[in-house]
Amino acid sequence: MALLQTLKSLVNQRLSAAAEEILGVVGRILTEYEDEAFHIKQETDRQRRLLDMVLQPIVKLHRADSIHLLVCKEEVFTEQQQEKTSIKEDPEPPQIKEEQEKITSSLIKEEPESVGVQGEVVNMYQSGPESLPKD
Repeated sequence: MALLQTLKSLVNQRLSAAAEEILGVVGRILTEYEDEAFHIKQETDRQRRLLDMVLQPIVKLHRADSIHLLVCKEEVFTEQQQEKTSIKEDPEPPQIKEEQEKITSSLIKEEPESVGVQGEVVNMYQSGPESLPKD
């Protein structure tokens, strides 16, 4: 019976060692599967975010700097002031134009006999360079 006891204890030891080895391998496989599942979940989340960005784009509007706007407003204000001062300083162009209109209208109102060549020049001036004779 001692032999049977020894054999029984030897089988128990071998079975225990095999069970421990099996449990160790199963534990490592489970850890690998958990790691792989975690990485797959991360990749799925990344692809879902990319798909959402493509299907539902977010438009972000950026506001201009307030300093830049102030500088632009100051530039526009100074340009407007310069235009106003140049208009005040140089009122001659409208007067010249009015004088030219008076001269041309007075030439047109004259009789055709007294106008002669001047009338042709006035007519050419009014109709533009297209009416000038080509040599």
